[in-house]
Amino acid sequence: MGEGEERVHRLMTRERFPYLHDLLASTANQDEIEIWESLDSRMTHWQGRDWRGDTEMTSALAAEARRFDRRYPPGNPKRQSAWWALGSEAAAEFYVGPLLRELAGIDRR
Repeated sequence: MGEGEERVHRLMTRERFPYLHDLLASTANQDEIEIWESLDSRMTHWQGRDWRGDTEMTSALAAEARRFDRRYPPGNPKRQSAWWALGSEAAAEFYVGPLLRELAGIDRR
């Protein structure tokens, strides 16, 4: 993939999943290990302590997580590059899978 194609892929992926991109980009390079380990810590860092009350945001984020999983299911060769395009350097499945599962159910809590 050329540099121009890579840029287009990154921009299109971010446009398809704006909430996921914002969450991952805003917490991607944090030193606090808890942000990587805990969805609640990550969301609090991104949105503030009252993030659970923002039903519009949690619904949109959950819908995007479910859509991402359908579009790029585990085992799909494009899954890792799409996750990276959203702004996360940690694109290994042992990290992506659990985070997407947690995000997909965030609107049901």
